[in-house]
Amino acid sequence: MKNSKVIAKAKKLGLTVECGHNNKYYIVHNGKVASWYGNQNGEGEAHLFHIKSEGQESDPYTDYFPGSFWDNASQMLNRLVPPGSKHK
Repeated sequence: MKNSKVIAKAKKLGLTVECGHNNKYYIVHNGKVASWYGNQNGEGEAHLFHIKSEGQESDPYTDYFPGSFWDNASQMLNRLVPPGSKHK
């Protein structure tokens, strides 16, 4: 999925997207931090979708990387803001 579409999808859900160092994008929502890599102009693909809790930090000395990786942006965004029920 293009990076611009991921950003648009997140904004449609009411989430605030911030761009950090090395084109890493962040969303902080309800104690969770979602992140992915993309490019600034939005033409390239978004990749490496990840969610962790606030305050959790990686420790490369012990191979501890908190959180979970997701296959695509929809899965990551659905984890942050679960979709409504299909049935009444």
